[in-house]
Amino acid sequence: MRYIQLLVAVLLVISCSRAQDNSQVQSADYTVEVVAENLEVPWELVYGPDDHIWFTERSGAISRLNPETGVITELISIDAVTARSETGLLGLALDPDFGTSPFVYTVYTYIKSGDLTERVVRFTYNGSQLVNEEILLDDIPAANNHSGSRLLFLQDKSLLVTTGDALNTSDAQDINSLAGKTLRMLRDGSIPTDNPSASSYVYSLGHRNAQGLTMLNDGRIYSSEHGPSSDDEINIIEPNRNYGWPTVMGFCDASEQQDCDALNVKEPIQAYTPTLAVAGLAYYPYNAISEWEHSLLLVSLKEADLRVLKLSNDGLSIVSETILFDREYGRLRAICTAPNGDVYFSTSNRDGRAPGGFPLANDDRIFRIRANGSTGIIQNELNEFQLKNPVAESIDFTSIGRVNAEVYNIQGEKIHSAINTMNVLVDDLAKGWYVLKLHKNSSIATHRFYKE
Repeated sequence: MRYIQLLVAVLLVISCSRAQDNSQVQSADYTVEVVAENLEVPWELVYGPDDHIWFTERSGAISRLNPETGVITELISIDAVTARSETGLLGLALDPDFGTSPFVYTVYTYIKSGDLTERVVRFTYNGSQLVNEEILLDDIPAANNHSGSRLLFLQDKSLLVTTGDALNTSDAQDINSLAGKTLRMLRDGSIPTDNPSASSYVYSLGHRNAQGLTMLNDGRIYSSEHGPSSDDEINIIEPNRNYGWPTVMGFCDASEQQDCDALNVKEPIQAYTPTLAVAGLAYYPYNAISEWEHSLLLVSLKEADLRVLKLSNDGLSIVSETILFDREYGRLRAICTAPNGDVYFSTSNRDGRAPGGFPLANDDRIFRIRANGSTGIIQNELNEFQLKNPVAESIDFTSIGRVNAEVYNIQGEKIHSAINTMNVLVDDLAKGWYVLKLHKNSSIATHRFYKE
């Protein structure tokens, strides 16, 4: 175990951003803070139901970070992990029923019979450590580059896994290969019977190297994917769709239209040429930073920035883009959001590709973006609210009067909301842990509850 007490360094308020057309300067009312530093290439950030950041480091460690104190607790260091070039310990996800099924899922590369290989595993969290590794899916093709991989639980509690083409581009179009795909499995590693093929993990194909994965409240799935020297992509992932690689890159241009038609290619909603080296992706459904509400938050490695991609009301297109922190902190790898609207992102400057060849001081780091005026969980009358667990049908607020209430799942996605209410109905929620956020006047509080 390691316990590292970090002094939280408050940085300057970021006062401007660059709009997509580079013609406007907009003020942004938030503060950026360092909440962890001296890390080894943090690859994934997940905000857990325990109000901690769960994160992977590419060299093999999984840890929990208390973002309010800076204390880091290492839960496991996986000896089998092989970290070279772009590979190592990668994506992470917590079980949707974490309160009663404390499983932690991850994906990593390792050496098998002399070859680099990738596997999906899950551990059990015993309250202090991760134990009992179970292999859910093995023998995923891997290479020094283009090995993915992000994890995402869907609303039906199935698990998506992105894989890269492992430098063998033809595998992306080979339905019998696990490379260059979005895979879907059940929590025990079995194949869902409603997959496009009941005998295959393949959910979508034709991917080069997806590095980000997120989902809207309505279940729509988005990914960010590396292009070669052109056409990084933001995609909407749909089952049994082909995303074109290596035949089609980016949009279906005139020279590619015939191939697009033949392969049933799903075009991206955004493409970048030159490439940004797009990485982590998160959905922002909150109004803490109001201009970011209903946006995708994208971090990039080569361009070393954070992009706020405002979605259309139906989520089918990007209507505006704002660029933040342009090369200010170096390469940015992972991003996640918290139920109170805080945003966390990490640098990737110790991966051998730092600007100028050298990491910045105290790299790698995890930062928090917090709206000015917000202090996280505020101590007030709302915090004194007695929420009795487990909850069966509704939560009553008679003791504190009318409030605005929101319910989030453990992935930080808003499920229910009610204004000026005395109760919230939760009878339609699946069994598991949730977060209740209360607003009254200028006060905010959060409470966790278990739906039986």
